[in-house]
Formats: sequence, C-alpha cells, structure tokens
Amino acid sequence: METGSDAPMQIDAAPMIDAPVTCTTPMMVNLLTNPAFDLTPVGMGWTETQLDSETIVRGDSPIGEDTAPNLAWLGGVPITNGTDALDQTIMVPASTTAITMTGRYQTRTSETTANLDTAKIGIQPMTGTTYIGPTFDASNSTVANAWTDFSVTLPAAMLAGQTVRMHLTSTSGNATLPTSFYIDTLALTATYC
Repeated sequence: METGSDAPMQIDAAPMIDAPVTCTTPMMVNLLTNPAFDLTPVGMGWTETQLDSETIVRGDSPIGEDTAPNLAWLGGVPITNGTDALDQTIMVPASTTAITMTGRYQTRTSETTANLDTAKIGIQPMTGTTYIGPTFDASNSTVANAWTDFSVTLPAAMLAGQTVRMHLTSTSGNATLPTSFYIDTLALTATYC
C-alpha cells in the first residue's frame, strides 16, 4: 500500500447496527373473525351476553340484514336497565400503524325520552371495562331507518401488539318502550408491515 500523499484513502464501510426497517408494502387486514355475522355455525367467533335469553346474532330481524343471512340485534327487549353484549378477542399486529373500526347500523325505537336507550361499540382491554380510544355511540335519539355507515379511527400506538376485545353493548332504560340496535358488516382494519 502506498503511503504517499497521492494514495487514495480506504474506509471500510461497516453495516449500520439497529437500522430501522423500511416498510415498502404495508398490508391492510380485517382483524375480525366473522365480521358480517354470516359464517356458520351462527355466531362463530363471537361471545354473547344475552338480554332475557334473546339471541344476538340472528337471521330473523324484521328489517333485513345488510349482508344476508345474519346481523347482530342488540336491545329490542322490553326490560328496565337491561344490558346485552357481543364480544370478540383480537390480536393486533405489533407493527400496526393505523387502525379503523367501521360498520353499518340501524336504530328503531318506540322510546319517547331522549337518550334513554343506548348502544356502544369499541375496543376494551381483556380485563376491565374502559375503552381504548374513541367509540361508536348510538341511542334512541339517533334513529336510522336505513343502513347507515359509521367509522371510528382508533389509536394505533396504544393497540399495536396488544390482545384486546371488540365490545358491542346496549342498555335499555324502559320496560315498555324498547329500542333495537342492528349492526352488520363490521371491520376492524389494521394497516401494518
């Protein structure tokens, strides 16, 4: 090797340690099993907490499903302070960068007092009843007589890598004037690498 001033200097290029991995092709996937409630057996992937022994995932609603043959029918039972729920456990990929909850709903009611019957859809930890991020909320005051879209952006940084549950619930306030909350075509869409 020459040591004169004209000799080129050689530098060994060492690989970078802990260099960030670049995501070139992000993927989008619906994390829910049976998101439209149409797979068999009926209710597959979901756990029901029934109100007065009324099945929640069913195909006999009076309004017709968004996607046949089934939908989730919360409430609709004439009972005071009754609560029903539908849950599914979800594993959120660790590399999730965005997550959105979408679906379609209808609300039908005989209730005359504002916001007496309510429904909520959101993400909860496996233990506890708090919600992680915003929720979709409906009540007897938000009547929707046709299938109506909803969309909620969830906090990806809080959910990434977590095992959580999607929780749908309704509470009735009056034994004589029930409200029915119909839910169909759900998605919990995660964008990840």
